[in-house]
Amino acid sequence: MEKTFYFFRHGETNYNLRYLRQGCQINKGLNSTGRKQAQHLAENLLDKKIELIYSSPLYRAVETAGIIADKLQIPVIMMPQLTEGNFGEAEGLHEDEVKSRWPEIISVWYQDTEMDKGFPGGETKQQIQDRMFAAINNLLQAPADVIGISSHGTALRLLLMKLGCNNKKLSNAEAIEVQYHNGEWTIY
Repeated sequence: MEKTFYFFRHGETNYNLRYLRQGCQINKGLNSTGRKQAQHLAENLLDKKIELIYSSPLYRAVETAGIIADKLQIPVIMMPQLTEGNFGEAEGLHEDEVKSRWPEIISVWYQDTEMDKGFPGGETKQQIQDRMFAAINNLLQAPADVIGISSHGTALRLLLMKLGCNNKKLSNAEAIEVQYHNGEWTIY
């Protein structure tokens, strides 16, 4: 079995611009820069033969997926498992405040160690990674050979870590190609 995925992070939001931590409880749309980024990404994906897009149900991911789907003239299917992590009490806070309140969590948050860490009231890194990996594995049965995935920074970073790409943090509206072939994942 072979599948090609294009994982992409949503375009910029005002929360990104202000360094405020977004998670699954923050549900805002793109700003004007984010919409332009999504349009540019759509242009870059034109020749990739994507057949459909699965998207997180959060507005910023749905809006990004919609801009791309309109350009490519393909459907978007909502998939709740692709949502951003739940960051509990850290959501909506400035990154400096998050670092100040939870230095022991931030010190390992961007590493492939201590996967049991999570912000109070939220998911652990392991829970986010497991959820994302299960979602992608389910999509191996999808009726398409080339699939777009519209999701979020932390969720995608942890998924890519599971697939062998440690600490790859996608920028807003950045895509990465991932192929599955007979049980092996390859990141391009």
